[in-house]
Amino acid sequence: MLLIDGPTSTKLIREFEMTASPLLSPRAMSHGRIPLFAASASLEEHKRYEHARGGFDGWILKPINSRHLDTLMSGIWDEAARAACVHKPGMWESGGWLEGT
Repeated sequence: MLLIDGPTSTKLIREFEMTASPLLSPRAMSHGRIPLFAASASLEEHKRYEHARGGFDGWILKPINSRHLDTLMSGIWDEAARAACVHKPGMWESGGWLEGT
């Protein structure tokens, strides 16, 4: 059983980052923050702005394809990979980086 849900966890991590940025890894620092992706079988496209405002950088729907996850995660250090995986309207099932993260 979960103690806290994803949105609450994300909020707590974002609050921690504001006080502990020197403790972040070099990779997280290069992105400006710890990249956080929502993973769920029930995420809905019309809530993407809510997810972005909540601190998520992107999402992936379950069941998770490990190759696709690897492609999305390469966007942490590869700007071209991230640009290729930015959400396109109507393609919610593909997951991706949220615009402006």
